[in-house]
Amino acid sequence: MKVAVIKLGSRISISSTGTSGGTGETLSIIKILTSAGIEVDAYTKVIEKDEKPEDFTIYNIEDNYLDINSKGYDALIILNGNVNYFGGVDDPSQTLNYHIINHFEGKVFYVMCDCNLLLKQIWPGIEKKKWAKNYLKEDIYISRNDIVYLSQARFVHKVKEKALKACPIKNVIYFPFEKFPMLTMEYYPFNEDTKYDLLYGGTFRGGRREDDMIKYYFGYDDKYNVEMFGKISLDNFNESKIKNLNPPKFGQSVTYDKFGSKMTEANATVIIGDPIYKSWGDLAQRIYESIIIGNVVLIDSAYDFQRKVFTNDELKKFCYVSSVKDVEDRLEKIKDKEFRKHIVELQREDTKIDLDEYCQSLRKILEDN
Repeated sequence: MKVAVIKLGSRISISSTGTSGGTGETLSIIKILTSAGIEVDAYTKVIEKDEKPEDFTIYNIEDNYLDINSKGYDALIILNGNVNYFGGVDDPSQTLNYHIINHFEGKVFYVMCDCNLLLKQIWPGIEKKKWAKNYLKEDIYISRNDIVYLSQARFVHKVKEKALKACPIKNVIYFPFEKFPMLTMEYYPFNEDTKYDLLYGGTFRGGRREDDMIKYYFGYDDKYNVEMFGKISLDNFNESKIKNLNPPKFGQSVTYDKFGSKMTEANATVIIGDPIYKSWGDLAQRIYESIIIGNVVLIDSAYDFQRKVFTNDELKKFCYVSSVKDVEDRLEKIKDKEFRKHIVELQREDTKIDLDEYCQSLRKILEDN
């Protein structure tokens, strides 16, 4: 099987010195495909400093988009993203993705790992731009109705209902993309000498998680070392919501490739999600990243309300929390290093999967739909 891959919203860039989270996700999904024996060609904007990937081929989209149907692909894989035209200036490498989508002669799949990144039309937003004259509406406005969503969110009926309002699609199929860190990451050694009791890394996400950030990362006793790091600061939060609550410390951003080494300094992390993640049953890759890193993974009980992450009864009882009081109870217990190690090892054992079966199951979906 041979597929073409495009990425909306950003380039597919290869760098040994670190990459963005979005590119990390892209490379992980490509690894699922190549591990299943699928030949992958990616189309993106290529620049001189990019490194050549070992397992797939990259073509510069502006030079090759018209030739895509001559290469014998069985399917086109679109990786989710949000297309922005900064300063109102055209980015042909992004606009031409839509030309490929419209003209591809074969199956088309849209991979949605983030519920906030539905496949959307871009033509209504660009048709009045001066540079829109460089394109034809029939090339850019998605009119085909055979696109199949591959959704990380489990409640596919909700995904389909919303997706159809944005763009014509054929169907939505669930696939657990959240588990790809188990294919792409190595397990970290258990850290005996941690620095933090509780740690969270990320962004403010436009305030979509503000209430849960406050619920699980503010209000701790001073004896606990709690930090949030990344593109987030105390100034992001509504003062009236955090009044009289002891705030966490706030740390600087780290590059994507340094995230794991930062997180391994913590005993625990609390997994939270955007409201739409809860509503659509979308579990985050962060869960499995944190298990691999060696954190005790505590999960907002309103997030994974179906208790899908763990099967072990001890973990089901210990790892779900509903308040700071619950979290403090767990933090006290895992101050015992042997008990913390027990929970870390139990989490790792309980979430192991057959990686070949995992990759082949995605291939089967592509072949059968």
